[in-house]
Amino acid sequence: MKKLFFLFILLPFLSVAQTDTILSENESITSINEKGINALVRKYESILKAKNGIGGWRVQLMFKTKKKEIQQLKIAFIKLY
Repeated sequence: MKKLFFLFILLPFLSVAQTDTILSENESITSINEKGINALVRKYESILKAKNGIGGWRVQLMFKTKKKEIQQLKIAFIKLY
């Protein structure tokens, strides 16, 4: 029973997941997608261009309760773009 308990406690800390985007050293974002996603995004972009776009976008950079951390990330994002 103790072994199972420790397994369930430690397993989340030992598991590692892959990320789908990479911020490289030259501050450019590389997105790694499943096969077909890039074609779907290009199709969506062409549809939006034909309709003169949409009213706006919302980008969520981070979800945290500390406002200082969010502001620092927002400033870094604005400098990049």
